[in-house]
Amino acid sequence: MQLVYRDFYTCVDDSLTKSGQMACNDLLPKQLRDVFGVRE
Repeated sequence: MQLVYRDFYTCVDDSLTKSGQMACNDLLPKQLRDVFGVRE
């Protein structure tokens, strides 16, 4: 999973704020955002 969505995981790791991490969800397909995405 991390190989396919490497951009998402890199974005989350590099984000300095929670809102920055939330913006990384846009890098995931809509179906996977509830499963793997960052939650509030």
